[in-house]
Amino acid sequence: MELEAGMSYMIKEKDAELSYRLLERNVKKTMPGILISRQHPSRLKERFKNTRFVWISQTPGKDYYEPTALNSLAKLVCQFIEEKEKCLVLLDCFEFLTIHNEFEHAFKTLELINEFVMQREAVFIMPIDPEAMEPKQVSLLEKGMEVVESEEAKASMVGDELADLMGKY
Repeated sequence: MELEAGMSYMIKEKDAELSYRLLERNVKKTMPGILISRQHPSRLKERFKNTRFVWISQTPGKDYYEPTALNSLAKLVCQFIEEKEKCLVLLDCFEFLTIHNEFEHAFKTLELINEFVMQREAVFIMPIDPEAMEPKQVSLLEKGMEVVESEEAKASMVGDELADLMGKY
């Protein structure tokens, strides 16, 4: 699955594994990445090289952001995109952010990031479990992003990974 510069992708999946694989595959190739997650960075650092980690947490620390600090988070992402230009942003905890903020506020923050991505050659990936949100909310998210069904994308990635392996041998 090829990611197009200036695009935002909503990956419909229960866990973020496909999104993580996309990040892993693309930051290895050409671009730096930033991963905004509920998982502690120490659990992710071995897997992802050339990636900055932001932990959404109520524990204070460097690159730790409270879930209610949406404006600060958006500013951080926009600065990262501006500094790195061609980069990949993965936000794997949007549902969690909507628990701590009204959906409308979280959606507006997402739209700001999405517009910034479109103006630059960045890529934005956001996994969403459609069952964790209301259908109206999912529908609003789908309107501003390229929707990827995880099963189709996984099949495509398996083909890409096999071709990569065959190319090595």
